[in-house]
Amino acid sequence: MSDMVSQLFRAQSHLAGTSEPSLWLCLIVTLAFAIVAFLARAVSFSGGVAGIVVCFLLCAGAGLPALAPLLAVFAMAWLGTKVGYQEKVKIGTAEKIEGRNAFQVLANLSVAAICATLYSVTGKAAFLVAMAASLSEAAADTVSSEVGQLSKEKARLISTWEAVPAGTDGAITALGTVSGIAAAMAVSVLMSVERQFRDQIVQFANGDIASAQHARKILAATGCDGVMIGRAAQGRPWIFDEVNFFLETGEIRAVLALEKVRDIMRAHLEDLYAFYGDQTGVRVARKHLSWYFRQHPGQEDLRNLLVQIETPEEQLSTLLQHYDTGVERAA
Repeated sequence: MSDMVSQLFRAQSHLAGTSEPSLWLCLIVTLAFAIVAFLARAVSFSGGVAGIVVCFLLCAGAGLPALAPLLAVFAMAWLGTKVGYQEKVKIGTAEKIEGRNAFQVLANLSVAAICATLYSVTGKAAFLVAMAASLSEAAADTVSSEVGQLSKEKARLISTWEAVPAGTDGAITALGTVSGIAAAMAVSVLMSVERQFRDQIVQFANGDIASAQHARKILAATGCDGVMIGRAAQGRPWIFDEVNFFLETGEIRAVLALEKVRDIMRAHLEDLYAFYGDQTGVRVARKHLSWYFRQHPGQEDLRNLLVQIETPEEQLSTLLQHYDTGVERAA
């Protein structure tokens, strides 16, 4: 179980895009949702606790947009309960005033939460479809039951078609059936629209991607459109070329020749001097030089010398002399 939970959190950049901050946002939204539901007497205390678990799993597994159909199910269930409440009280079928308990919440929504979790772990769209179907069923079940109780016609048992009073377990009415179908269609359409909207968003994954192999693994796991690389490019700006080459050919690019590294460092320093000016450019260049030499251990003395130099000419000249190259400006 712990492995599945860890995979859920690692996969969160997925499919919804969720990083650790997104998980915290899911938790905050979940708690707020549970508090509102409890204060509105839509759920009891136990129902609120169960709702927190379900809502977080849905949000963490399928992303924040998955809250839209969940909110729709909640809104329809709450409104369905309130519509004709006094009439339901008279016939003894009204929902308890403290709201739905944990058993009722889990009965309606636990399957959807499980499907969202499996979708996050596996990336298989079939689980997303199953989640949508489960939420649609939950909406249909609740709305058809609540609205059907208000029907003026006799309800009929689905097993024998015997006429029974409205509100009888296992009985249906035309009003309740039509209402349930409408509720299910509303949730399904909302899920479809949400999915199409999500597909229009260009998604990127990031987080300590330091090699071409890791980039491909992340792309395969998340289905994102691309990856973002930050710290791994410090002192190694050619990593982007390495990643693209590996993704296109499946082959690892040869280690960059020192002459090529020299040319890149040279052009980089000259760009820094031109952009920042001599004084600031030299100082900004120090950290970049430190990052470059971090990729080539054993050159600490040269690195320590370069970060103390105060002029662009001397800094560039010292670097190029290390490579037995003149100080003329790069073309």
